[in-house]
Amino acid sequence: MRVFCFYSLVIYILSPEFVLSDSQTGDEFFQILSSHQYFSSSFEQITKSHDQERIIQGEIVADRFGRFKLKYFSPLNEIIFSDGKDLYRYDPELDQAYVQPLDDLLRETPIGLFTLEKEVLKQIFSVDSCKDMESIMICRLSSIEEASFVEEVVFNIRDDLIYQLSYKDTFDQNVTLIFNNPSKEKIPISEFKVIIPKGTDIVSFKNTLE
Repeated sequence: MRVFCFYSLVIYILSPEFVLSDSQTGDEFFQILSSHQYFSSSFEQITKSHDQERIIQGEIVADRFGRFKLKYFSPLNEIIFSDGKDLYRYDPELDQAYVQPLDDLLRETPIGLFTLEKEVLKQIFSVDSCKDMESIMICRLSSIEEASFVEEVVFNIRDDLIYQLSYKDTFDQNVTLIFNNPSKEKIPISEFKVIIPKGTDIVSFKNTLE
């Protein structure tokens, strides 16, 4: 699903004295990540593929129970959300909604970084390095699982909050997500709900995939 193009590989050069040890790298990073039991923010998504670049604005809410909602503004105008069991993709302009079982999509796509528990993430990603530069910690991860949509991930963390998440996907796209106002405050369940109007054409893949 190309709509999960959610972030970009950042090239950076930092002096080696800021590199943490292997044990510190994994422990500190996953501790910070697991502290994001809830995450919400507006964002700017920059996707680069070959010589083309696309910029889209949006909003995200997510929790570690497998629930999330991604709302993309113009020109995409789509809402992708999960109730922890099924994945929904709603296009209000086309009056269409697609539904399919969540299955392993959280493990295979970047949204899993905000919706899966720490122990599961440790099975999917290895932390290659974390570097401190002034008030920013930059951590680079690589995928352990071959089926993953993501090859490499780079986090920019400040004050234990994720301000930027970048990745390179298997389509050779570099995607960067810049969070404007990240928060770890608890999110009401109502924030994850999307009301699909009556008359919307709903395409379900549940019967064919189960």
